[in-house]
Amino acid sequence: MLLVLLLGIAAVGVGVDPAVTLAPALAEQLGAEAALAGWMASCFGIGAGVGFLLFGPLHRAVGIECLGSGGLLLIAGGLVLAGGTDNAPLTLIAFGVSGIGMTLAFTSITTQIQNRSPDELRGRSWPCGSSASSEPVRSQQD
Repeated sequence: MLLVLLLGIAAVGVGVDPAVTLAPALAEQLGAEAALAGWMASCFGIGAGVGFLLFGPLHRAVGIECLGSGGLLLIAGGLVLAGGTDNAPLTLIAFGVSGIGMTLAFTSITTQIQNRSPDELRGRSWPCGSSASSEPVRSQQD
């Protein structure tokens, strides 16, 4: 189960990467100025903040296990919506939805990793999850 959770963290890392790297290309595709890319990233961040407000009530309502997969679905849904529309306001909403999903998925999956890790590995499981994201791959592309 721990391996599945680490893969979930990797999926969060790969899923949220477009909020930074693809926003300029999406803004250009929409025929907008570069400022729209900044608004996309801002909406993602606002959504992440909203995710923190929703986390407690959702955790009590559906349980932590459902929040991880639900968050991943929100990330994916937001990305599909952002990539499939030519409407700037809808793209901003999609980035916000992805931000909510990122907070829900990341918080619930990392909590589960820490809860399930043996005491002797607990401090070491976080670096494994961090290295499972797309950052090491992206850093090799420079």
